Parts: sequence; C-alpha cells; structure tokens
Amino acid sequence: MLANVGRPIDYSQPMADARLPDGSRVNAIIPPATIGGPMITIRKFVADRLAARDLISMGSLNEEAAVLLETAVANGAGIVVSAVGGSGKTTMLNVVSSWVPSDERIVTIEDPTELSLRQPHVVAFEAREGDHGLTITRAQLLKNSLRMRSDRIRSGATRGAEAFDILQAMNTGHDGSMTTVHANAPRAALRRVE
Repeated sequence: MLANVGRPIDYSQPMADARLPDGSRVNAIIPPATIGGPMITIRKFVADRLAARDLISMGSLNEEAAVLLETAVANGAGIVVSAVGGSGKTTMLNVVSSWVPSDERIVTIEDPTELSLRQPHVVAFEAREGDHGLTITRAQLLKNSLRMRSDRIRSGATRGAEAFDILQAMNTGHDGSMTTVHANAPRAALRRVE
C-alpha cells in the first residue's frame, strides 16, 4: 500500500503515514520501532459527508449549538474544534466549514489530508515529512497560504510550530480561519495551543 503511494518504510524509516487513493489514511510501523511484528491502521472515511442535521439526529450536536456555530461562521469568527483523538473533530470541522459562503477562497493545510470541503474555491495543501528526502512543514505551508489571497484558512490538527502561525493568520485579516486541537477540555486546548 505504501509503495503504491510513494511512501517508503524500511529498517531506517520504520514508521509511515500516507493517504491512499480512496482518501483513507494509513499508518504503518515495523520493527525495530514495534515489538512483535508490523502494525497497520487504516482509517476510512464515509463517502457521504455528514451535515449538521446528521449530527443533531445522532445527538452529537443540538439545534442551539448548530445555530451558534453557523452564526459564528457567517460573522468570520476564528474557530478551534477541540476534543480527544477519534472523537469527530474533523467531522465537526467539515460540518462547520460547509457554512462558509461559496464565493470565499479556502486554503486547507493538513498532514495527511482529511477535510472534505465542497466549495468551489478550495486550495488543498499537504505537508510532507521526510518524503524522499523532502520535508514540507505545515508552518511553511501556512506562511505560503498568507500570500495567496485566501479568505479563510483551515488547518488540520494543530500540534506544533504551526500554532503560532494559525493564530497570526486569525489575527491578520483571515477572519473565520479554523483548526482542530487534541485536548481533554477547553482549558487544556488553550494550554496546548500556548
């Protein structure tokens, strides 16, 4: 699977993350970084993107919160979606992003790509770490996006140096930019970004 998408994995590089042609994410780790044999995780995404009404019917969102979030998007509020891993942060970011007007240019920055935006003006960037000796960081891509006349920036899980850049973007004319953060509570999310 990894060879088909040009991602090396061997004794000198025993871990790899990749996006498969169908959009699924794969994470693989082999000895010597794992004990007992190779491990692989494939994360598949639903073909039909969920909408706010779906989250409401599942009990993941209530009507009042949906109205609040839609109003926040319409008014250009910066949004940080925070929760524990595997809880649906990217799903929520997709739902919230669906309310961005279709005439605005959105730049997405991820590693690997997970967002599924349907607007006509989406520029998708994907960071690469050590891929064939080439490293392109999310911080570099974020700085580049500031030169692209983007109206809004969507950054995947903020967990490193790009935190400073996404906050700068939110405060320098890119109102309505959004990101996700892995954290157990709102206060912990602020500490993570800090």
